[in-house]
Amino acid sequence: MVKNNFKYLKITMPLILLLTMIAIFFYYNAQENIKGFYKTRGFQGKVQITGIGWADKITYRMNKEDEVKHYLIFHIDYQETINNKKEHVNTQLPLHIQDLLYPYIASPTESDSDFNRQNSEYKILPDEREYGDDFIKKSIKINPRNQKFINDISKALSTEKDLKNIIVQIEPVPYTTLYTYERGHSKALGGYYDFSLKDALRNKQLTVQLSFPSGSTTKEIDLHSQLEQVLKNSELPDGWYILNQNNDFPKEVHIDDNQIRIN
Repeated sequence: MVKNNFKYLKITMPLILLLTMIAIFFYYNAQENIKGFYKTRGFQGKVQITGIGWADKITYRMNKEDEVKHYLIFHIDYQETINNKKEHVNTQLPLHIQDLLYPYIASPTESDSDFNRQNSEYKILPDEREYGDDFIKKSIKINPRNQKFINDISKALSTEKDLKNIIVQIEPVPYTTLYTYERGHSKALGGYYDFSLKDALRNKQLTVQLSFPSGSTTKEIDLHSQLEQVLKNSELPDGWYILNQNNDFPKEVHIDDNQIRIN
């Protein structure tokens, strides 16, 4: 019995060791690809893989809609020290299976402008929507200047009685890629730590999302007329203001040059 077990281990151990080495090889290449991906885009923080999942099909930016490829989704903990505090961004990045076969190799256009990089004929890159929103949301949350910007909007709105308890949030527009935002002067978060909320709202990359605390009001709010009243005495940033209330269809108002525009 012992002899048979020894023979079994003798046969299986090399296979187990081989599979372990292959797994380590793939993990190392994945880690290097992820590091390279972020570093060439100006992100100087540390990246750590926290999980791996399968994605069935994803359309790459340079491919036709019907040309899809299988790849893995890597869940990532991006870490960077900002203002003497370690910040974490939980995000994810798709890597094609072939990327696990070799370490990161920058394409000839990798140091080019963001626009050229996105349209590179040398290398097909994953859709950057997969990682952009998380960094923008983190910047909005931790940058004191951004929080003051949001508080100023909230104060202006709260001058109207029916908007006293309004909750103001700035959210990225779905499917807006990170490279369309204009970087600030700081290098933190790849340069997006101090990007301009005001400009991004004006350029329709962000929206002002409005809501009320649960159970605080059942009154139907006419957002158009309420904002008209606010604008008589205060200024509001240009952009789209969207009110979500009582599970109804969202109410949308566009402000441009401190006036409500009919689009």
